Amino acid sequence: MNTKKLLGKTQQPLGDKLKNMTTSYIRVGVYSLLVNIFLVLVKLIMASVTGSLALRADAIHSSVDIFGSLALITGLLIANRKSSKFPYGLYKIENVMAIVISIILFITAYEIFRQSITGNTSTASYQGWALVVVGSLAAVPFLFSRYEIKMGKRYNSPSLIADGKQFRADILSSSVVFFALLSDYLGFPVDRWAAGIIALFIAYAGWDLLYSSMKVLLDASVDRKTIEDIRSVIEKEPAVSSVEQLTGRNSGRYMFVEATIKLKTTDLEEAHQITERLESGIKKRQCCVDRVMIHYEPADEV
Repeated sequence: MNTKKLLGKTQQPLGDKLKNMTTSYIRVGVYSLLVNIFLVLVKLIMASVTGSLALRADAIHSSVDIFGSLALITGLLIANRKSSKFPYGLYKIENVMAIVISIILFITAYEIFRQSITGNTSTASYQGWALVVVGSLAAVPFLFSRYEIKMGKRYNSPSLIADGKQFRADILSSSVVFFALLSDYLGFPVDRWAAGIIALFIAYAGWDLLYSSMKVLLDASVDRKTIEDIRSVIEKEPAVSSVEQLTGRNSGRYMFVEATIKLKTTDLEEAHQITERLESGIKKRQCCVDRVMIHYEPADEV
């Protein structure tokens, strides 16, 4: 008779170590909000000084990003609440919020493109210092995006990674604005074209976020590299005869793993110890695994 066992420990919430991550990545979300507020204020001031449509559109982009940052913080807070009605956690709230951010990006792209067609393209006379200020703006999202994506990967948080990618779009748009202003300063007005290019950058970023988030919400398998890495942990266990089936899915920043294996033993106590070692090994190898469900049965030759 086949024996199937769900490890008791895997039904428990994550340990204190993972719970302590909450404060850290919420802090990153607050940093994101503050950076966006700073960018909006500077861009609005410089748009007033230069009269640039592209810069004004870029300020709109960052203004919408403020609401995205608020959505990010809200999603991170809700995702870590525990409820008996949601035994698998509310982790996917993060993916939902990532989709909200992508929709915000689409709306922003549309608004910028509309203004590039119908908006006023005349620029005011400005001095070279304005170019220096606008050019330096690109450094802010560049540095913060690297930091936020790094922290998002450390905590396996799709919301932080999504927000970091959003800042990457800000790098491109800020760079385009700078070169548009430089061209205008040299007597080659391309402000309208620059605004249209910014809209394309932002729309592409929105699609990338929407696609990756929908995959998680539809329970797509984790990537092949991760599956093979988990498989290697299981196959290194001498008592494992074969791995019959191995699947994994993401839920927010966490991962759920399920495996069917054949063991070279019929002793239930020994089998329990083996599966506990496998669970520990998988969680040690892969960041933020919420639970591992292992079904085991004796190998054919036992």
